[in-house]
Order: sequence, then structure tokens, then C-alpha cells
Amino acid sequence: MRFKLCSIILLAFSPLSQSFASGWLFGMHNDVISDEDGNYTNAVFLNYTSEAPALNNQFWQTLTAFDPNALKYAVNYQFGQQMWTPSDISQTTPQPDERPYAGLLFGEASVLGYSTVSSYRLSLLFGAVGEQSRAGDTQKYIHELIDATTPQGWDNQVEDELVYQVTAEADQLIGRPLMLIGESDLSVYQRLAVGNYQSEAAFGSTVRWGVDLGANYNNLSLHPHRLQGMLLAPNSSGIMLYATAEVRYRFNDITIEGDTPDVVPEVTLNNLQGTLAAGLLAYYHNVGIKFSVVAMSPDFEEDKHEEYIVGSLGLFWQF
Repeated sequence: MRFKLCSIILLAFSPLSQSFASGWLFGMHNDVISDEDGNYTNAVFLNYTSEAPALNNQFWQTLTAFDPNALKYAVNYQFGQQMWTPSDISQTTPQPDERPYAGLLFGEASVLGYSTVSSYRLSLLFGAVGEQSRAGDTQKYIHELIDATTPQGWDNQVEDELVYQVTAEADQLIGRPLMLIGESDLSVYQRLAVGNYQSEAAFGSTVRWGVDLGANYNNLSLHPHRLQGMLLAPNSSGIMLYATAEVRYRFNDITIEGDTPDVVPEVTLNNLQGTLAAGLLAYYHNVGIKFSVVAMSPDFEEDKHEEYIVGSLGLFWQF
């Protein structure tokens, strides 16, 4: 009883003394760093994270009853647009052994639970692919703005369909040794996603180097392609370097297997996939930046590429 009372008191004071209460993040993914359009080519995100002490209730505690650590809770809301294209967007007719054009417009809500040694995430995503995603309009506008190749094939994109996905993730610290300068830590994570968007089971590992890593453990925000705010300590400054490796088995992918016009050649989903990412997170008082380079294996069997490289950039403000 005494331990539970102390945990409640610490949780109540944590927004004031240990971290910011809320934060906004604007992020983007783009393959410009590889000097090549194609496959996963661009995305933009707007993201809001806020501490939520009220979630420290019996329902959420039951979901993580196997973890003996006292967790803090937060909610995260994200809106974004993503797009995938063939490797040659100047072609007016679909080419064999190329993935179809596809766009996704989505909203996602998540509940986060984390301590200095573990973090969890439960998410629900709803969105739409096809013309209603407006991804073709976005790419045409941006390419016109920067005088890049005009995409010619969006009339043959994956057809309109509503998408949904439920995702559960867990990250657990393996060790956190002190170093001559700063400290490092190693953790492993698992992810299970179910829905008609991209169902998958994934396993990965993250290594970080920095200062006071336990105060900002939420490693789930550092996974490949993940752009999510971290509720860092107020009036603090620092730099964190990190690297992540992931292997996953993808059961379905609507951006490859979704309905398309008859003129679009079919390609076969590559079920076994892998991703490597390396980046940094730097912050000064209430502003910060996250940047990583992400390399991923091809996601369909006919692809002649050995890998794809995408840059991930996030700018965040906490209050």
C-alpha cells in the first residue's frame, strides 16, 4: 500500500519536475538523400504528445502487469500523408516489375506507457488510400515547385479504400553501462500490427549514446521511420546518437497488393524485410531536432534494387 501511494505521488509531480507536459512535432521523410525517386518516396507528419496521468488506472496497469516498474503515461495523436511510386515516374504507362503508385492519408491515436527501462505503445490508425489520399496532387505540386520530374502515373494508383490498423509495441532495456563520456544503452523491441494496411510482426534492437538516458527512455520514438515527440526534461540540453536494426515479417501491404486498374502489372509482396537506421536527437530547452538515415530492403520480389535509403527529419517544440 505504501509503495502504491508513493508511486501515485511521484506520478502526480512528474509533469512539473521531470518532463514537459506536452509537445508538437512536424516531420517528414524523403528519398532526396539517395538522389532517386521511387518506392517509399515522401511523407509529412504533424504530431502531438501529452502526458496523461489519468491513464494510470487499473485497465492500463493490467495490460502491463508483467512489468514491475512504475510507468508514466502519455497520449499521442498523429496526422500524416505518405506516398509510394515506381522508380521511373516519367513513364506514362505502368512498367513491369515496378510497384504501383500509392498514397495514404491517415490519423493515428496512441497510448504510451514508459519508465526508465521499458516503454509500450498501443495505437489505432484509420486512413484512406487512392485518389482520396491526395498524394498525387502533393507530389505534382512539390515537383513543380522545385523543378523536378513531373510524375505521370498517378492515374493508375492503388484504388480508393479505407484502411485501419491496430499496433502493439514493447521495448525493454537490456543494459545501460557508464562510459568515459556519457552513457550508452541497449534495448530490444517487438511490434505486432494487424489490419488491412500493413500487418506485420517485427523484432528489433536499439543502441543509444548520450547523457541521462533513463530520463528520456521512450525508445519507441526512435524506431525506423518513427517520428514522435519525446517528453524531455525542461530547461535541459543535449545530444543523443542512436542506431536501430529491425527484421519483420509482413503479411499484407495494401500499397502493393491493393486493387489497381487492369493495366498495372502485378508484383509480389516480399514478406521478409529488414531496416537499418542511424541518427541523432539534439535539443536545447524546449526545442529540438531529430534526424536519421534509414536503409530498407525491397518490399516486393520483382524489385531490382538492393536497398532504399530515406532521410527522416523531425522538428519539435515542448511546453
